[in-house]
Amino acid sequence: CFVNGHLVIESTDTQLTEGQVGLAKFRDTKPEFKRFDVGTELPNEVMSESAQKWLTQLADLPVGIYALGAEQIKGLGESSEESSRELLRRAAMLELQAKQFRQVASDVQQMATIQRLSKLAETNADERLLQGALLIAALDNPDIDIEAYKDRIDEMVGEVRVDLPVDATSVQKRASLHRYLFDENGFHGSRSEYYHPANSHLNRVIDDREGLPITMSILYMELAQRLGLRTEGVGLPGHFVVKHVIDENESQLIDVFDRGKLLTRDEAADIVVQQTRRPLRDDDLRGSTSTEILTRVLNNLLGIAGNGKDAEALLRYTEALVAINPEVTNFRMMRAQLRGITGRHTAAREELNWLLENDPPDLDRELVERMRAALPSLGE
Repeated sequence: CFVNGHLVIESTDTQLTEGQVGLAKFRDTKPEFKRFDVGTELPNEVMSESAQKWLTQLADLPVGIYALGAEQIKGLGESSEESSRELLRRAAMLELQAKQFRQVASDVQQMATIQRLSKLAETNADERLLQGALLIAALDNPDIDIEAYKDRIDEMVGEVRVDLPVDATSVQKRASLHRYLFDENGFHGSRSEYYHPANSHLNRVIDDREGLPITMSILYMELAQRLGLRTEGVGLPGHFVVKHVIDENESQLIDVFDRGKLLTRDEAADIVVQQTRRPLRDDDLRGSTSTEILTRVLNNLLGIAGNGKDAEALLRYTEALVAINPEVTNFRMMRAQLRGITGRHTAAREELNWLLENDPPDLDRELVERMRAALPSLGE
């Protein structure tokens, strides 16, 4: 069997001695075959010397300009089939190389953001959630000015304080915050485009005044914290809310997505029943850590990217998940798989080697070794 003049298979078949010969293509196989010929002898088409000369000179042509004249086209046309095939082969190789360059450029651009996410644990605890949420937004919007959005939140707090008495209670501060966000500025949950990625980007929530329950809750908690309110994020199954801790004996659940609706425990229980078909548990009302909240934001983005079959976006978010959860084996396994799927075979192998060397207790070593063996080597 010859492909483009090169011998690729040589065998003797003693079973299939009758019938016809054909090609089968399964699912999303990339190669396409043209001029499929079968015979005891096949013509060996050779490119003319003139065509070979012009093909050799193609590499020196200026990029972006069609610089071939009639004489060159005529020379290539002397072996039109072979010349055309060779040109298409070179074009395919250049397109693949361009894709690789774009991947490298994207990875380099994201590296600073990923590194900053990996150092969140070293950040002041009061700034960790805001910093992390804006860095996650920067994964998809690398040009955003993170410091400018931090300043904007400080400005918003100043606008809330304008009407607050000096001795305002925490409940009065909360009422003023609600009036500012929901009545005066129209912040609201995004219902018509719930699964749009922008709803998970804190900068867009600030700009567009709408978002998901979790990103709107992050904004609410950041403003509340600066007003002197103690709040916690509560990750109810399928719905994120905020808990205002008034004192040691009293707290209030707030649905920021629903314009700051104050929830009773029974109403929170109804939400859990709707999402899980089980009763509310005390653990459902536990305050979430900054890492847990940021992980939930990234999981939302993963779901959107998965529905859109966007492997590059899936990898971006998984890189961020590993950066803030370096000890979670499943995230590392997912990163290795996505690196391999997107053609980053060396990086995938590095991740799998790390897993085998560090041997976390929940690691399936046999699976990791199979994944590593399936990766092509650099020379393949």
